[in-house]
Amino acid sequence: MNDKTNEVKLIVDKKVFEAKTIIFPPMQNNAHTEISIEDLKKFLKTIGKVETVVDFEQLKKDIENEAKEESKSEAGKKKEGKVKKEKKGKEAALEEE
Repeated sequence: MNDKTNEVKLIVDKKVFEAKTIIFPPMQNNAHTEISIEDLKKFLKTIGKVETVVDFEQLKKDIENEAKEESKSEAGKKKEGKVKKEKKGKEAALEEE
C-alpha cells in the first residue's frame, strides 16, 4: 500500500489462500479485522500488488529431504576417502615387503 516503488514482494502461504477468511490485527494488537480471501485478492489487485503463493509445508519437506541427501552424500564421500586411504596404506605396506 505504501510501497510506491514496488520493492516489497508479497509471499503468502498456500494455506492462507485456502481459507475462506483471515483475521489479523490492523497495525495495533487491541482489535482484529476479518477479511474474506476474495476481498483480500481484490484489495491486492486494487493496490497493484501481485502475491507469490508458496506451499511452505512442502518447501519445508523439500529442504529436509535435500539436507538428508547432502548428509548421505557427505557420509559417502568420507567413507570413500577412508577406503582410499586404507588402500594406499595397504599398497605402501606391500611395497615395503
